[in-house]
Amino acid sequence: MVKWRIRSFRPAVSARRISSGGDLQDNPASTRPRVRSSSQRPEDRTLSFDVPGPEYMILVMGVTGSGKSSFINLLEDDSVSVGRNLRSRNASMSSPLHDLVTLIVPDTKSCTAVKTKIGQTIVTVVDTPGFNDDEDSDGKIFAKITRFLSTQYRLGILLKGIIWLQKIDDNKFTGSARRYMDILTQMCGDDASPNIALVTTMWEKVKGTDGLGLGLERDEELRQHYWSTLVDGGSCVFQMYTRSRDRAEAIVATLLKKADVVLQIQRELFDDHQRLDRTCAGKMVSSALEERIFEKLQTIRTLREQLEDAERRKNDRKRDRIRKQLDAQLDEHAIQMRTREELRCQPDDETDEKIKEANDKKEGGWKSRIQLFAGVMGPLVSLAVNLALNFAGA
Repeated sequence: MVKWRIRSFRPAVSARRISSGGDLQDNPASTRPRVRSSSQRPEDRTLSFDVPGPEYMILVMGVTGSGKSSFINLLEDDSVSVGRNLRSRNASMSSPLHDLVTLIVPDTKSCTAVKTKIGQTIVTVVDTPGFNDDEDSDGKIFAKITRFLSTQYRLGILLKGIIWLQKIDDNKFTGSARRYMDILTQMCGDDASPNIALVTTMWEKVKGTDGLGLGLERDEELRQHYWSTLVDGGSCVFQMYTRSRDRAEAIVATLLKKADVVLQIQRELFDDHQRLDRTCAGKMVSSALEERIFEKLQTIRTLREQLEDAERRKNDRKRDRIRKQLDAQLDEHAIQMRTREELRCQPDDETDEKIKEANDKKEGGWKSRIQLFAGVMGPLVSLAVNLALNFAGA
């Protein structure tokens, strides 16, 4: 097993401040998280990159349809197609600072990382897969996001924070919405609360005086109840009253002023070497998955009994109908079992291996950590990677 060390490697909580010109500057009092000692790296190797200095990343998260792609489009026009088909468009490529990394899965869903410039600071904003998706289970989405975080951490890309989007026009904060917030909280940990920006979107859908008043009531309810733990811990709340680039940049700039953050789940996976399903957030996801597996097995058992009865009665029409239902349930159960295996992985060693694999395939080395991040993420989550990159001046 080859363990990789990044030259100028700083996967750290390094306190940094932003100058009036928008440049991030080091704070001498900064601290770094624990990293494995050389004795734990039997075949330690070093990666180097053409891009000097630190590289920053911010993740945009939320349920499917909360406006993640629209938010990123505000930062870089037409960088992400909005809607059910999330294929990325290679637009706005005239700027030398614009790197568009499109990660497209076979079922046409995609995750997109867009490099943008806020003041004098360049940051990569990542559109992550959305929870509560019609096709991918929450367990699979959680595993994908964790692989994003594992790769970002291991490559020494500095995480500035997470932007969580919530539609203001949702009539109720459902049980599933509460569960997603709990997962987010457990992934980040208490210390990371100041690095979370909670943003309400879709304000244009609560038009008129009455609608705006209702939206403000919902916003206050989110602050006082469902988001209270995060807000008390230092998370900032924003309202996207209008979809404007200035507003989106202000939210990103707020996180850029924060100290770099290492999330609780990253410490659990890399410092404590835990399996994904044994992390605090992983336990929640795995528990819900096990409940669904149990329910699925009950359904399969019932269908098999009904199938036997139909065959015994020689009711061909009923037999064929039940067999079709049973096949569909068995397919869904197989997907659940594969997700269970994904959650039982040990991402620390797996991530190191994927970094080595991606690096070995690239002749001449990688220009930046972000570019290597894209190369690693492709095979790591079975994504087809389409790169449209211009590194001039970035």
